[in-house]
Amino acid sequence: MKKILFLHNSMQCGGVEKALIDLVSSLDKEKYDISVIVMSEGGSFYSEAKHKIPMKSIFSNFKLPKNRACQKIRSVIINFIEKNRYKYPRTYYQYAIGGKYDIEIAFSSFDSHIIIANSVNKKSKKIVWIHGNIATDEDMQRYFATSEVLVKCLDSFDKMVFVAETAKEGFEKTFKINVSSVVMRNVINTDDILEKSKVDLENTYHLSSDMKTICAVGRLSPEKGYERLVLIHASLLKKDIKHRLIIVGEGKCRENIEKIINERHLQDTVFLVGYDSNPYKYMRNSDFFVCSSYTEGLPIVCQEALALGIPIVSSFPSVGELFGDEPCGIISDVDDDSLMAAIEKMLTDEEFYNSCKKAAERRSKYFDTRVAVREIEKMFDELLEE
Repeated sequence: MKKILFLHNSMQCGGVEKALIDLVSSLDKEKYDISVIVMSEGGSFYSEAKHKIPMKSIFSNFKLPKNRACQKIRSVIINFIEKNRYKYPRTYYQYAIGGKYDIEIAFSSFDSHIIIANSVNKKSKKIVWIHGNIATDEDMQRYFATSEVLVKCLDSFDKMVFVAETAKEGFEKTFKINVSSVVMRNVINTDDILEKSKVDLENTYHLSSDMKTICAVGRLSPEKGYERLVLIHASLLKKDIKHRLIIVGEGKCRENIEKIINERHLQDTVFLVGYDSNPYKYMRNSDFFVCSSYTEGLPIVCQEALALGIPIVSSFPSVGELFGDEPCGIISDVDDDSLMAAIEKMLTDEEFYNSCKKAAERRSKYFDTRVAVREIEKMFDELLEE
């Protein structure tokens, strides 16, 4: 049995964390002995993840006698190593990670990749998963701009996995990396999504057939563009285009979004649900899904929407990769006017909307968990054979 390590930053509420949980849960446990370590414990998904995937605590291999003096020494050492993990990444690996693995995976391009690049396991195969598009993601740009070492570390990997072709192209235009790369869409648990989507909403949000409902799901952070989505909603209402907007998620932009809702008297048409571990019941009860982001790798929630047969309007081009040859919705430009025009068309052109709905339902069959997992396992096996 081959031992695989997934190293990730934290289990905050987000699409990358959901992808990690679904992937690890779906891998063949008879073929692989899997360990997941997060560099910062806690986060919205941490408790859920502990019950679903084989998580190990950070620094669990660094043990001293359990008396007060030794534990105080241990705490001082850990604090020093944590603060200097960029300066001494190999030392960090030895104390914080430890263990012997056949494949070591940095599941995000932030922090975890420099640690895996400095693994003490010289013979292990190393993979870095890139979820964002550096051409448009300012956080990624700032991260890699802080040190040449962060970029150079990428040469230590045997494989770079990108979740979208646009993300791969953006990275290759920015950096010259001599590492084999591949595009692999994230794994989603389609059976779980379909089952959870059947939960009754009990008409909590006044859903009815007389008015279309739009759904958006994700962290309430600036790059997701929810403020502008609410403003677009308000502008369309002024044009007498009646509809509802449901936003599922939590984050630092909530207060600002609520302010916009209150100032424009949108309390009866915009519903901020907050975090819900089952966003699929809202998605299933919506007419179409909107991704209003300014930057994305490939949003997992759009894969989930299509798995439910829900059409999509997206302001980011990578989502179009999910459509295949089917007209599952509209890919607008990133600017507000283009996004608004796309949403308006879906709300007002009934013939066009119906064609997108049928296309999304046909495309839903493409998002089979087993197919995606087999592709990833094949990549693992081929790496191990090299």
